[in-house]
Amino acid sequence: MFKINSIRKFNLFNIFLLILVVTVSLGGFALSQYQQYIKDVADFEFRYIESKKIAIRQEVEKVMEDVTYRKQVTARTSQSSLSSSKLYLRTISSD
Repeated sequence: MFKINSIRKFNLFNIFLLILVVTVSLGGFALSQYQQYIKDVADFEFRYIESKKIAIRQEVEKVMEDVTYRKQVTARTSQSSLSSSKLYLRTISSD
């Protein structure tokens, strides 16, 4: 009888120890997976922000090129308009 109780206690202790080891192992695995998830999220966030910075920089460059082009077109238009006005005035004054 004493041996049976001792064997039962030993088996219960082994089961408890096994459950404890499995729980700690699963907890450690879950923690490592969570830490890797946090690193992956930070990396994804960094790459996303960098790609958006590049896209914004390219759009700003396009806008700057467009503004420069429009200034040149406006300058040419106003210059040709001014030249034609001077020519018109010369034509009128010589008549």
